[in-house]
Amino acid sequence: MKVTIENLEGRLRLRWACPETGKRKNLALGVDDSTTERAFASTTKDRIENDAKHGFYDASLLKYRPLTIGKNASEITTVELFDRFTQHQFKHEGLAKSSIKSRYEPVKRMLEKYLNIQAAAVDRRRAVSFADVCANTLTPGTAKARIMLLKSAWEWGKGRYQLAEDNPWVGIATRFKSIPVQPVAAFNRDEAQKIIEGFRTNRYYSHYADFVAFRLGMGTRGGEASALKWKHISSDFDSVWIGKSFSRGVTGSTKTKKARTINLSPSVSTMLQARRDRLKPVSDDELVFPSPEGLPIDDRNFCRRAWKTVLAEVGVPYRRPYTTRKTAITLSLKSGASYIEVAAAAGHDHQTMHKYYSDVIQEGSVFVSLE
Repeated sequence: MKVTIENLEGRLRLRWACPETGKRKNLALGVDDSTTERAFASTTKDRIENDAKHGFYDASLLKYRPLTIGKNASEITTVELFDRFTQHQFKHEGLAKSSIKSRYEPVKRMLEKYLNIQAAAVDRRRAVSFADVCANTLTPGTAKARIMLLKSAWEWGKGRYQLAEDNPWVGIATRFKSIPVQPVAAFNRDEAQKIIEGFRTNRYYSHYADFVAFRLGMGTRGGEASALKWKHISSDFDSVWIGKSFSRGVTGSTKTKKARTINLSPSVSTMLQARRDRLKPVSDDELVFPSPEGLPIDDRNFCRRAWKTVLAEVGVPYRRPYTTRKTAITLSLKSGASYIEVAAAAGHDHQTMHKYYSDVIQEGSVFVSLE
């Protein structure tokens, strides 16, 4: 295998054919073309050729990239590594801006304060010390979540940057034992009906009545209902496509990054037909449940103003709006619906359904009695 040194707009790079696939490979060296830098390029060129000849070729090219020269440097700090990991998740994995602000940025700030060193220098001892800081300043659940993010960041960085051979964050999350918390009870049928009626008769917040009825009837997440458009509802009002979600000012994919189509209950179907006849939307691209200003409903604003007010007026003990989802699922399961079908409609996997609803899943014998 032969590696050539090239000048690309005054900068040096190496080119060769991958010994494993035959595809062309480029390696920007991040230096200007000069006699001194040509010597550096020649050294790297010889190393690649020798590795290919003796079976030590690194297909990731990490071994051959410069450590600290230019933007292609493979040696970076912990903060830079986590920042680039965050950018990758946002650009390629659909990470929401709200998640960056609430989950990723706090981790970055902790790294800046307690572990702002070269990422390659983070070993098991330093990782454990950082975990101890998390244990002393955060709840067990939050600390565990942050360590898991760091584990993922280091896993993503393998082959891209200079890191310890073994991921130093592996296994550390098991140190944090979450404290059992009593689950929030779903609304019962009577409470759910009171809430809907309370919204319908409220002088200031009747605008949200159909929005609440839809969430209590179909068990969608709040952001999914906020992002719903008329084009997502079938022409016969028998089903609805759930594939978008609105959160913190941004419309993106659902929480699971998966779309689903669910059948509408008769009452919700009738409500939506009447709503369309009343609103007469100009386009199917319009929101089904817009805010009074015509924008997607912001769940925090809705909760703070409308939700808390109406629940207090109808005498239903406060639970956050997300409880509407648990209510719809619970009532469905208690009525004898198949938990597999309910899981599919709710966008849950079967394990999650069992974890959170095992007390209401009716698992009688599937076999017929012959006597």
